[in-house]
Amino acid sequence: MHRGARLTMDGSVVQGNVRARGPVSMSDTDVHGDVFLGDGWGEDLPGVSLSAAASTVRGSVTGRADLVSLRYARVGGVYDVETQEMTRLRASTLIGPVTARGGRLVVHDSAFLSGLTADGAGDVLVCRTTVVGDLRVTALTDYARLGVEGTHPCRTSVGGSVLLERNEHSIDLGDLHVAHHLVCHENTGPRRITGVAGASVGGQRLGQCLT
Repeated sequence: MHRGARLTMDGSVVQGNVRARGPVSMSDTDVHGDVFLGDGWGEDLPGVSLSAAASTVRGSVTGRADLVSLRYARVGGVYDVETQEMTRLRASTLIGPVTARGGRLVVHDSAFLSGLTADGAGDVLVCRTTVVGDLRVTALTDYARLGVEGTHPCRTSVGGSVLLERNEHSIDLGDLHVAHHLVCHENTGPRRITGVAGASVGGQRLGQCLT
């Protein structure tokens, strides 16, 4: 793609990779390779975004973008993207490890078959979601809600551990079910971590989450 060019695919099959230098919109599309967002050229490319609905990326999604939106989508490989504005995932399945950097992270009704990490993200919401591996939240730039949206619980299950580390903003836990450990270190938000006692934890509660 040329810098800033828009790419729209509907009912398409891409046998190779997609390299985005502008907005990319996919609907009912199957990408057999990887999706590279902006970052591959070693420069900031404002206007890069990915919107994928009812689509599959069999490889990885990596790079930098203003916005990523996945709806009823599937990613087979690694997801590691830094956003300026938001990562929004709804009713999607991500098979490889997921790292969302920067921007907001908003997740509803999704499945992460490896782990999910929010690193340096803005406000984080994870709701009605399953994480097979570990869920890690670190270096927040705004508050986080796990298993709760507003005042409404929304069951979220983690097959590994939940690790909350080095966050300068508050974290609220709701209907959160953790198979292994709940680990909390160096969290300095005004409310620290709320809802710890109500979380279901199969292993140990460690650090600030010790009750």
